[in-house]
Amino acid sequence: MEVSQTGTTLARRPFITAPYAIIEGGAPVATVPERCPFAEGDGRPCNLTRHHRRARKTGPCFSLAVARCGTHGRAFTLYPPGHRPYGRKVVAQATLQGELVLAPLPEGPPPPPRPAWEQTIFDAALDAARGTAWPREVPSVSQPAGDYWNTQRRALVVGARLLGIHPDTSDRARERIAFALDVPHLTLRDAAQCFASTPGYRGRGAAVVSVLDQLAPRRSLSDRLLSCGAVAGLWGRPSRWDPGGRALRCGGVPASGTLGG
Repeated sequence: MEVSQTGTTLARRPFITAPYAIIEGGAPVATVPERCPFAEGDGRPCNLTRHHRRARKTGPCFSLAVARCGTHGRAFTLYPPGHRPYGRKVVAQATLQGELVLAPLPEGPPPPPRPAWEQTIFDAALDAARGTAWPREVPSVSQPAGDYWNTQRRALVVGARLLGIHPDTSDRARERIAFALDVPHLTLRDAAQCFASTPGYRGRGAAVVSVLDQLAPRRSLSDRLLSCGAVAGLWGRPSRWDPGGRALRCGGVPASGTLGG
């Protein structure tokens, strides 16, 4: 079993992200894959159909498509790029078609492009690194229920696990996460030491942000982060439906042992 950002126990089941397209005058529509997440190794072709749409209380602001495989007798939700089951926020901002969203450029000489980490699962770390503590209590009904101190502390731990810098992360898992994110293993080890030696929220936020600053703005970054979350045991194994390649793809983590290892 796994623990979500909100602390609830979830089944660690595989899931699929797929591109969505906005049809004129209607809600976003997902591209249904040719394979389901339950078809591994059995050699039977999937028989997939659109089943229904499911409203979400968190995460994407629109209903998600649910497909059903007649061959395997299972239904599953198709998540937009960067999203995962039960998640309030994306791991990295991406368009409905899977293109990575970059941070806006400031005035003056343009700096190197970087991913837009605001409004993602790393919001807590960004605020912590700036010395911005979330409210100890919810001050009013207008304050988002999730944006308060205890949530920020838990989110810092989730961000550290996702990037492989939490003290409980095994060396093997950290190696796999470093491979997926295409950063030196030593970078994650140094950030892990900073996270472990700093009890304060500012230092922990800075440790997380130090890794974010090393991540190249690749199109596949959201897929890679979702796979890192599976390695860390935060959620199940993700696959991405690539209509152009007509295949389910993983996010760049080498298959070795159990995902939680």
